[in-house]
Amino acid sequence: LQSLAEQHAGKQTLLVNLGGGVICDMGGFCASVYKRGIPFIHVPTSLLAMVDASIGGKTGIDFMNVKNMIGTFAMPLGVFIHKDFLATLPERHFYNGIAEVFKIALAHDGSLFRYMEQNEGASDIRHLIESSVAIKQRIVLRDPFDTGVRRTLNFGHTAGHAIEGFGLAHEYDLLHGEAVAAGMIIECYIASQMKMMTSADLRRIVSLLLGFYGKLPFKFTAGDLEPYLRQDKKGRKKEMLFALVKSPGKCLVDVPVKMTDVRKAVEAYQRLSDA
Repeated sequence: LQSLAEQHAGKQTLLVNLGGGVICDMGGFCASVYKRGIPFIHVPTSLLAMVDASIGGKTGIDFMNVKNMIGTFAMPLGVFIHKDFLATLPERHFYNGIAEVFKIALAHDGSLFRYMEQNEGASDIRHLIESSVAIKQRIVLRDPFDTGVRRTLNFGHTAGHAIEGFGLAHEYDLLHGEAVAAGMIIECYIASQMKMMTSADLRRIVSLLLGFYGKLPFKFTAGDLEPYLRQDKKGRKKEMLFALVKSPGKCLVDVPVKMTDVRKAVEAYQRLSDA
């Protein structure tokens, strides 16, 4: 923002956000509030940014260790995706982005999940990017301000953002997708406990995610996560609301969840063995 002001950027100045998910989120936010809004485009260079952060017009910054506490909805003029950027992406950051593809597949496209399940690490990356972008764009056009069906894309993120907030507070080495992968596992346990998901689907999803990501290298309890869960922007008053998957491709939103369910799910996660 200071740089924009120092360079006398005006209302017609175009801001180009070239980088990963953080750059898309922060650049979009700065463009949306500078002089009450200037045009911007995204050129995502990480897989996470290509399949998720650059699509849909959500902008935000973390505040007080809470993910995206401050943010706006602002649509870019365009998003330019060039998969050749991925040639220089470290493997860990590649799988950071794959977590968001898992999320989209589990919440909206059972056939995409089966494709990832069958191909494991050998999936065609262009197919994954194009599928993810098409699904998310379709959802965003139906619900641009995240009041209905778009909330399905929060699957894994209620628990995942809480884990990420806890990690930020303790300065752990943790990527967003790694936290979301753990969050998806925990939320699948919650769905199973609430008799929404079959034990067969639970084993299938947990096995695949654990195979890709393993367990997080630090311990946490439900009590550690509770302050961050209470800050989640999807909640109402004292009620915690989750997006929970019933089976691959089918997701329910605004499901009230009790801390007792979170506690059992976190304990189940901590009992898992690394793949």
